[in-house]
Amino acid sequence: MRHAIIENGVVTNVVVADEVTGRANKWIPTEEAGPGWVYDGSRFTAPPPDLVAEATIVRAERDAKLVASDVYVLPDRWAAMTSDQQQAWSAYRQALRDVPQQAGFPRNVQWPVKPE
Repeated sequence: MRHAIIENGVVTNVVVADEVTGRANKWIPTEEAGPGWVYDGSRFTAPPPDLVAEATIVRAERDAKLVASDVYVLPDRWAAMTSDQQQAWSAYRQALRDVPQQAGFPRNVQWPVKPE
């Protein structure tokens, strides 16, 4: 069965799972909803087409930032970093992955600051 994962009233992801124990408050059964759809507690509403396009563009920008940061987590560079530097890069990359879960996504994104 398909379930929409809801964060702040917005579908952030859709998963296929038979068991939703412990996640029922965030996983709502759906046959049609996808990322970006709004859930008001009883029904899903599709986002306007322009919002879907904007989300696609922002995700592509986020993906490019992740790819550009890959070089910093290669084993040889990673091993040469201090633990503070490693933590900063880990936090930055996780913040990039979390961009679609921001309340203002996709129109009001707070981009994380790249570590020095």
